[in-house]
Amino acid sequence: MVANAQLTNRVLLNPMASSCGLHNGSIQVNINYGTGPWLIFIDSSLTGSGFVGLPVSVTTNTYTYNNLLGSSVAPGRTYRFRVIDFSSDQQDASVPLGDLSVSMTAASQPTGCMDTSGRIMMSTTQGWPPFQFSITDGTNTKNSPDSIFGGLPHGNYTATVKDGNGCVVSQPLSVAVINDISVVVGTPPPICSGDSVQLPVLSQGSTYTWAPTTFLRDPNSAAPWAKPPAGNQTYQVSVSAGPAGLCTPRQAQVTVTVNQSPVADAGPDLATCTGKNVILRGTGAGAGGKYTWSPSTYLINPNIPSPALVKPTQSISYTLSVTAANGCVSKVPDTVHVTVIPSFAVNAGSDTIVYMGEPAQLHATVPDSLGAVTWQWTPSLGLDNPTSADPTFVLNNAGEVQFVVEATTAGGCSGTDTVNIKVFGVAGLFVPNAFTPNNDGHNDILRVIGPGIGKLVVFAVYDRWGRQVFLTRNAAVGWDGTFGGRAMDAGTYVWMAEAVDDHGKVVQKKGTVVLIR
Repeated sequence: MVANAQLTNRVLLNPMASSCGLHNGSIQVNINYGTGPWLIFIDSSLTGSGFVGLPVSVTTNTYTYNNLLGSSVAPGRTYRFRVIDFSSDQQDASVPLGDLSVSMTAASQPTGCMDTSGRIMMSTTQGWPPFQFSITDGTNTKNSPDSIFGGLPHGNYTATVKDGNGCVVSQPLSVAVINDISVVVGTPPPICSGDSVQLPVLSQGSTYTWAPTTFLRDPNSAAPWAKPPAGNQTYQVSVSAGPAGLCTPRQAQVTVTVNQSPVADAGPDLATCTGKNVILRGTGAGAGGKYTWSPSTYLINPNIPSPALVKPTQSISYTLSVTAANGCVSKVPDTVHVTVIPSFAVNAGSDTIVYMGEPAQLHATVPDSLGAVTWQWTPSLGLDNPTSADPTFVLNNAGEVQFVVEATTAGGCSGTDTVNIKVFGVAGLFVPNAFTPNNDGHNDILRVIGPGIGKLVVFAVYDRWGRQVFLTRNAAVGWDGTFGGRAMDAGTYVWMAEAVDDHGKVVQKKGTVVLIR
């Protein structure tokens, strides 16, 4: 390629630039005067020190100097020539010879700690296209027609440009690291003891280390859950990114405020009677706290510590939840059971007949499900222990006495019954004039009653045809209204009894009784 052609009088110089800084340039000398042969001298000292070397003798008017080195610095390396023809006519000429080397400038941009955002940018100010750009870290090489390389990790690189003439230029440079780790920690809301809270951290880091690890779930996560007990707990997080030692870790602190959760106490289990009011006794919310009883059945106000149950009709359990003034709610509700004792019957026993001055015993009962009860008989006349269920009595006056017994449960429930006692002044045999053997527990058995009687000789019952349907010699055994396993018809029956009184006298008596169905 002709970079420059200079005509000096009668000598024309045509230079061909060198490339890549090599001795591969040339200058063609064209002689347009005189008669040959011609002598051509060249001065390549660039200092003007004179022509050196042997002259070239040519018989033609064209000669080319090869293997010349130009200069990439404008205007180039100057070469001077002197031509002398056969008649000794001298002509001088000079021409600069350039060098077509490629040049490059390269710069880098740093990367962050946790990414590969580094860049290398190259540019050329001379050289022949097309250009080929490349970078290498000593192990891996990237080639591209583009002069910008992105997505680079930190490290040392060599940047290289190769032009269309095959000229290559390289430059070492480094991709530095900027410590771009940031840590922003928010303030978590206060929690109640027993609750958890996630620690609010915002960071680009990749490695998290929390301290202390106490009460933390996953202390190496970006946002661990903390469950400290009551009080304040401060945690510190250290955040790093990239290879160890590349960037200095950043630290931040966060404090978790924990309020004490209340403990609900619904009080001891209670017992009450059907239709009788009772008051619950709840505690635990403290001053300014709130109470919630569930269910609200029978309660006047389920949102106070000690609500009243109004006339409950059945047993029921209540759960109590409390909320303290700090907003914390009891974690576990407490339960109280209210046993409502239904109305119950007291049985003071059957009415009876006794002989004046003869000891006898009363016997009162209540359902077994009531448990222990207290007793009170009135009047206490003739009773050995009016607070017993089975007091013994002696009545010394003929007539009739009615005893009332009251049974009272531990919960204060009570019931009453009466029993009538007939007192005879003389010994004798007595049989009721009617009975109802229907298994209802009242007047089901026909017995002979013998105040003052020491021994029963016989007690017999006959139907209207004279057939004996019952016979006993035991005063404790009575007729149940059956014969041969079959219930007898309703109607009138005849009875006969014989006994010996306490003084050895034989007593006989007979009468009728009506069997009622």
